[in-house]
Amino acid sequence: MNDCRVIDHAIDQWAIETGAKQGDGLSMNITAYVKGNNFPWVDPLGNPYIFWSVGATQVSINPWTTAQLRDLNIDWGNYNNFGSLVN
Repeated sequence: MNDCRVIDHAIDQWAIETGAKQGDGLSMNITAYVKGNNFPWVDPLGNPYIFWSVGATQVSINPWTTAQLRDLNIDWGNYNNFGSLVN
């Protein structure tokens, strides 16, 4: 989830600097807003993060990751925009 917070912050910074508004599509230029340009494209299980538009749900944990870790009862917060699509 820390990666999601890093990505979320990068998107926020990018949106502020470029004037992007809620609902606008994302640019992959957001990678420049992560320290060392070390952008986390995939989670620790190797599943890619899901990107949405600028707003409250800009990035999500991959549903395959939440399914694989469901027994850990992790609170994914705003980063689980799929609910329980994958069993």
